[in-house]
Amino acid sequence: MERLRNLLSAERLLDALDAFEGWNARQSPWLRIPLGLSLCLGGLLSVLPVFGLWMLPLGLLILSEDIPWFRNRREKFEGWLSKLIGARRERKKALLEDSRRS
Repeated sequence: MERLRNLLSAERLLDALDAFEGWNARQSPWLRIPLGLSLCLGGLLSVLPVFGLWMLPLGLLILSEDIPWFRNRREKFEGWLSKLIGARRERKKALLEDSRRS
């Protein structure tokens, strides 16, 4: 269970989003837009064996570089995730200090 929690941690997700954003910014819009649209369409066909629902959020993430509405949502999500990480660190720090005092 701990291994799964570490795999799906908020810090790891934020690092992955940062890395993906760097890759996405280097690509041409002529590559990003068709790739994002095809991934979104593939995600809508998730009942078929080859396609999966994972394709939809990945396509939206790729499109978020070129479509302002998606970009705003992505930036809000990243801000929320950063706050979540900061709050968790503060709680862990407070618990550690409390345990040291006891």
